[in-house]
Amino acid sequence: MARDGRHALRRLFRDWPFSTAAVVILGLGIVANTAIFSLIDVALLRTPLLAEPDMSTVGLAAASVPAWRAATMDPLKTLRHD
Repeated sequence: MARDGRHALRRLFRDWPFSTAAVVILGLGIVANTAIFSLIDVALLRTPLLAEPDMSTVGLAAASVPAWRAATMDPLKTLRHD
């Protein structure tokens, strides 16, 4: 086992440009795979945080108000600037 490890290290150091290229290409492949999976996970696999994503502005408007005030407030009324 130790002899195999020494042989592998010797081959890596003897042909260092190939070894460097292999490590860089593997690293880029891992990074690309992770990025693509993260995008697919967020876009397709996770459930939306809101039941109705179209109403997200109402959620943001209500989030900036204290809880005691939000309980008595009409969300649609806060969006109007009358």
